[in-house]
Amino acid sequence: MKPSYKRTKRTFRILLILLIIVLSATACRPKSEFEKGFGYTFTPAPIMIGARSDTDFFDKDNVTFDIYYGVHDIEYDKKYNSDPKSRYQKEGYETVFFGLYICDQTHSLDIVNDMEIADYKSIENHYFVKEISEEEAFSDEYGFTISYWKGITYNHSEKITVPTELLTEENGGFAIKLIAFHEPLTKDGNYYTSTTYHIEFDYQKVDENTIKITF
Repeated sequence: MKPSYKRTKRTFRILLILLIIVLSATACRPKSEFEKGFGYTFTPAPIMIGARSDTDFFDKDNVTFDIYYGVHDIEYDKKYNSDPKSRYQKEGYETVFFGLYICDQTHSLDIVNDMEIADYKSIENHYFVKEISEEEAFSDEYGFTISYWKGITYNHSEKITVPTELLTEENGGFAIKLIAFHEPLTKDGNYYTSTTYHIEFDYQKVDENTIKITF
């Protein structure tokens, strides 16, 4: 019994030493990735947005990083045999599409749920980035999954560049916003904002050529 106990104790010590070495190396490794919007949540919104970059310092004329977003939880839809479009509809027959925007933080709540918009491509104080059709939005490409261990995993990502017009202050902030719209039910009708979601970022001018973004 004694030799077996000694071998077990020696093995434990070796494993403990290896663990300490690995943890020390990890702690000393410089952070190479900045991100926001990937953490686990018990109550996800219908729309989720994340952002990721390998740096938080940018040329003032090229503040570009990767954004991730989805408009339906794929595993939830499968588990409950749910039509994700129904979460965005009011009567059950509206055509739904999405608009992606960037705006100053001070205008992040200018457009909220249950509003009417005459022209979704020209919203005051909002930079229109792109439109996602109903067919695209509710495909797997714009879905996401949630895991306690992995957090939020998005299927879709793309690069986004923040307009320089939104980065004029010494210290300020901007928001990336996704809005779900109903198409007008009549020829001269307005677009209806079903659901809105945004994430905010702070920035600081480091010098005349450099911007630091807080993720």
